[in-house]
Amino acid sequence: MSFPMAMQANDTSNCLPSVDEMGASVVTTGTQTGLSAESTVFDNEDGGGSDRSVFRQARRYIKTGWPFRVVTSLYSERKLLVMFLIHFVATMVIWGHFALIKYQEQEEKVPPDANRYWWKVLAPTLEFGAMHAILFQMAILPLTVCRLSIAVASSSVFDRIIPFNRMMRLHIHLGYTMISIVTVATLFFFTFFGLLCSDGEQDFCDKFTSEIMITGYCIFGFLLIIGFTSFLRDKIKYEIFYAIHHLVFILYITTIIHTFDVVQRTDERQRSQTFKWFSAIVLYYVCDRAAMHMNHRYQTSIAASSAVTSGNGTRMAIIKVHRPVLFHFKPGQYCLLRIPAIDRHWHPFSIASGPDSDYLEFYIEVYDEKSWTNQLWTMIGLRHNPKTSSQDEFETSVSYSDKNIKLEVKGPYGTSIGRTEDFSHAIAIGSGTGIVPVLSMLKQHVHQLLRLDTTKYLTEQELRDRKIRYVSETRGYSEKPIVSLSCSKKSSSDLEARNKSKQKRMMMGDLKGSDHCSRRDSSLVVSIRDLQNIVTEKERKMSLKDIHKESRKARLPIFGSVAALFIPVLGAAIIGLTISWNTILIDLYPFMEDTLKIATIIFQSIFALVTFFVHDRTEFLTYIDVVVSIVSVFADYYWFATDRWCNLNTRDLVSFSLLLGYMTIRTWYNAVKARSRSWRNEVGIKGSATTMDKLTFVWVTRSASLVSKIVP
Repeated sequence: MSFPMAMQANDTSNCLPSVDEMGASVVTTGTQTGLSAESTVFDNEDGGGSDRSVFRQARRYIKTGWPFRVVTSLYSERKLLVMFLIHFVATMVIWGHFALIKYQEQEEKVPPDANRYWWKVLAPTLEFGAMHAILFQMAILPLTVCRLSIAVASSSVFDRIIPFNRMMRLHIHLGYTMISIVTVATLFFFTFFGLLCSDGEQDFCDKFTSEIMITGYCIFGFLLIIGFTSFLRDKIKYEIFYAIHHLVFILYITTIIHTFDVVQRTDERQRSQTFKWFSAIVLYYVCDRAAMHMNHRYQTSIAASSAVTSGNGTRMAIIKVHRPVLFHFKPGQYCLLRIPAIDRHWHPFSIASGPDSDYLEFYIEVYDEKSWTNQLWTMIGLRHNPKTSSQDEFETSVSYSDKNIKLEVKGPYGTSIGRTEDFSHAIAIGSGTGIVPVLSMLKQHVHQLLRLDTTKYLTEQELRDRKIRYVSETRGYSEKPIVSLSCSKKSSSDLEARNKSKQKRMMMGDLKGSDHCSRRDSSLVVSIRDLQNIVTEKERKMSLKDIHKESRKARLPIFGSVAALFIPVLGAAIIGLTISWNTILIDLYPFMEDTLKIATIIFQSIFALVTFFVHDRTEFLTYIDVVVSIVSVFADYYWFATDRWCNLNTRDLVSFSLLLGYMTIRTWYNAVKARSRSWRNEVGIKGSATTMDKLTFVWVTRSASLVSKIVP
């Protein structure tokens, strides 16, 4: 795995205490403008001195507990969490919509004195709702594997709310959700048919061998095979997993046939046709695959290769490929490789070279002897030592050279590892072969440093940092909610005079870095630092209590941010229920209209409160939020007066959806956006370089020899 962490441009590393406590050996490499690269090995036995002892005491006393660890874990995956919750809400709304239709249909169809009345009413109800919930999963599942579309969308504005870098995780989630619903629905339906068949109702016995049930058995079998091999994807050969996974196309075809049975063909009964749900999405997926094959596929050859064996026996094949002219990528992206001399399958690998390199580098870990990676290893070994390398695995006993090893490249796909252009400092961490995308970022950073005019850059950097501190200080006074505007004690002229004085001092260099650091340090960090100067036990206990108190205050924003993630989910639920209950062709129950009214008013009230008391008044969209909040009040009054909450016409339904949709997207964006803001680009000097000031590279690995082979 690998992940970057970025700090604001006005952060400086010497303002924060350094604590390194690793459970394994960690190699860190730092590159900084005007300084040489440094490489340090931190061992877990290092005492760390008095500073580390103080921090250990403070950490033990804070005792955050498992609830805070859960909350921080949710916050770190907030984009994905919101997607999961909205997906759950959409699934339940669709299930409830069709289940309600079937329920009222069964109530009219089944006599009250019928055998197992509630089974005959509820079983078809649950099954009909589950069927459409399954179709919803099948409709959105192909979107999560449209590699080309995901790579393009990850560079768009949609990346601010949608976790394109976690799309495979969402794909797995959708797949297991679909398998779970099908399994539960199948077992429930078998129980229902079995009970009525055992009661002597022959019609239900005959349904076990009907055409629609046979295709249902096939669908269930295909899903079990796909789900089982997906669960064991790390234990079976990739080629086998990939081939079996393509059964999903047969699954889609069988699903279409499933509802086009003899009953439908003879017009005995009209069934809800499945192809209407996913045909358009499947066609879009086919177009994505066709574009990949036609426009992002290149023929090339290996320029250099090497076979590396680490001290613990781990093998790695390193290949350097001539980069196609039209192949452009970002650090963190991957591509598909195919070597016809081995097989005809495509294999995904992250790119280790920098975006400006003339070559594409790949570091490929070698697995068991029958794997594709081992065949590549043998091929490379045969090139280096044709006399001693085994030739049994190939049909011909030829000595390969780099020039005659042909391969095909398809890509690039995936998302970039991070938006580092807005930040001055970054920490990139990787473990094992997950370090590969981080290596690409490191090489890009080194390439940018080598192109700099050091003297000019350092001069511009000093001026830019002063501007950043000034802008951060100035905007700190103006970045307030709208409500606080009327409560400000300082006049605008006083604030302007103070800012001008501050700017003059900063430009003259009177403000030192220590002042900047003391302004940024939180109360918690100050309390921990003060602990180092305490001598008596009584004062130490008092200081630890202060640390505990400050730590509780520091945790509150995290809890609040996680709670805010549920606001857009509420908005999505209201939109879904409004569309469902205003388009459903049955009589609604009285409580449904009251529920929709209350939920809508609560959501709109939360949006208005957040707009006036939380949102930054310096942002343009905040004033649009104010207008939308006011319009929503008049819209609610109109719908109350005309009694249209669950009887909206097409125009009102579109207006309601747009109004609530804007509120949902705004709360969604504010819930998942980063809490810190970088002023780096806003105060940048025209024509100056935008490279990071420092990139710290951390590789967690058990093999020092592997590091020596890869990192210069």
